[in-house]
Amino acid sequence: IIRENNDYVHFVSGAPEGLARQGSHRHLDMLSVTVSIDSMDLIHDGGTGRYFGDKRMRDIFRSEQCHSGISCRTNNWATISGPFEITKPPIGIFTENENGVEISCRHPSGGKATRAIDLSEGSVMLTDNLSLESPVVRFIVKEEGSEKIDGEKWKMVFNEWIIEHQPIPERVTCIPYKAVDNPRLSIEYGIFDDCFILEFGHKKGTIAKTSIFRR
Repeated sequence: IIRENNDYVHFVSGAPEGLARQGSHRHLDMLSVTVSIDSMDLIHDGGTGRYFGDKRMRDIFRSEQCHSGISCRTNNWATISGPFEITKPPIGIFTENENGVEISCRHPSGGKATRAIDLSEGSVMLTDNLSLESPVVRFIVKEEGSEKIDGEKWKMVFNEWIIEHQPIPERVTCIPYKAVDNPRLSIEYGIFDDCFILEFGHKKGTIAKTSIFRR
């Protein structure tokens, strides 16, 4: 966790080393973040809405699509097995630098992704080196904002905050998920809320920058 006054970024690099690499919490949340600025939650983790009784929903909450991270469009980070098991999750690397932290993870299909995180003066900057095949940068947000192109930047403007992303992605998808039939955001155990998932598709080797800040 990086914390500054009422702002914080929670981040995950990947699984730790050790026996079968099972020291992680068995989610495909490699290189994911959650962001809160001025005590307002802006970028979310899907959470876990249930553990037992519905394997399909349990696995949805554990999937890459329920985390604000980096993934490959054609191959998963790892294979979900039992309700508390992932086969050989990739090992994450975490280092500190003068501007914040850098996290990285090698993808089993080849290549790796690296995410630098800088929290400063009420703004979060994510710099993603996407050296993996068909990379996708994903963010879970509570609502859909107004989409704009501003020069070389894609941006979405919300009532109280803005997210900017550059270079302009090859593909932008904003996916709504309704709590009634496909819960994607767990606000408490067994209680769900609506959300939107922003997905940015890029070419392998792209260095993508995302800025998140209050208006």
